[in-house]
Amino acid sequence: MEFNRRNRLLCMTSTLLVLALPVSPAQANQIPVISLKKFINVSSWQLDVTWTARDSYQDANCNERLEMTVTARFIMNQRDRKDAYGRWEVVQPQSWNCAFSGYDADSHGRWRNNYKGNLGGTLLSLGAFLIIGQETPGYWLHCSGMFPLRVSGALNLDTGVTLSLDDINQTHTCEGPLPSSGLDIHGSYVISSPVPPIGSHRPVKVAVQFTLTPVADLAPLTPAKKK
Repeated sequence: MEFNRRNRLLCMTSTLLVLALPVSPAQANQIPVISLKKFINVSSWQLDVTWTARDSYQDANCNERLEMTVTARFIMNQRDRKDAYGRWEVVQPQSWNCAFSGYDADSHGRWRNNYKGNLGGTLLSLGAFLIIGQETPGYWLHCSGMFPLRVSGALNLDTGVTLSLDDINQTHTCEGPLPSSGLDIHGSYVISSPVPPIGSHRPVKVAVQFTLTPVADLAPLTPAKKK
């Protein structure tokens, strides 16, 4: 029994020694270290976003369908900067397009409303911002806006489809680590969004794709030297 106790003590001591060993430089080098400085030094970012969806819904009272591809481009300028923190934001997008078609029809054929993208309408932009560093896992990106739609048929009115980078059940949906090489940040994922006309019954699955690219600083204009 004394022999068994000594063996157990030796095993416990060996285990503690292994746990106490420091991590070797070779092991430490396997953990990537991303420098925030090169990202925070970017004065402006170009954000390109695409939202796509295709869905249908039917019950005893109505039959609905939608198909859309909506794009927007924002140029975000730096508003705040520290050693390990940067913030960029913009209010209005540089450009946008809303290709949208859908309908909402009575199941008994008594009425129908058609939904189309209204390129002559006005986009109600809710702005965009990017945060790098601070308490984020690397970056946090947000943008949203109400893109104009035209409804015709039983109803005749101007309305809109509100789209963002966030799921209706979450906040900070669009965030993640910074890339280990280069400066471009991009991603794709699926969110739940109340897109009309189906959104009044249930959320619609919307695919989101985005790309963040640094805007090259233009060289200052200097007059040509006289010969």
